Amino acid sequence: MAINWGVVGWACFGGFIAEFLRWYGLKDSPNLPAYKASVFYWIMTIIMIALGGVLAVLYKVAPENPVLAVNIGASAPLIIKALASVAPKLPEPGGATPSPAAGRALSGAGGPRLVDFLAGR
Repeated sequence: MAINWGVVGWACFGGFIAEFLRWYGLKDSPNLPAYKASVFYWIMTIIMIALGGVLAVLYKVAPENPVLAVNIGASAPLIIKALASVAPKLPEPGGATPSPAAGRALSGAGGPRLVDFLAGR
């Protein structure tokens, strides 16, 4: 499968527009979110924008349809959030029920779980 980098670029641009509009809506807010300085948040934002490009390729968007690629890129976080919200909880080794610390990713003990971040929890 050949990757059309133009489609990927348009889809990533769509993801960037969605994130930009989110922050533009907060410009006059007296209470900016605390996560604005979180490295985890910005890494995940970049990954979500890139995943928009991946989704556009998986949907086989034609290079002649950049508007569709932008739309998929902008909606990618919602698609991924919906998929993550139905992700099953995995049991810990030995058959124990999952503990709150199970599945921690990118932040050490007590930090956010990746699946919870993606699901918007």
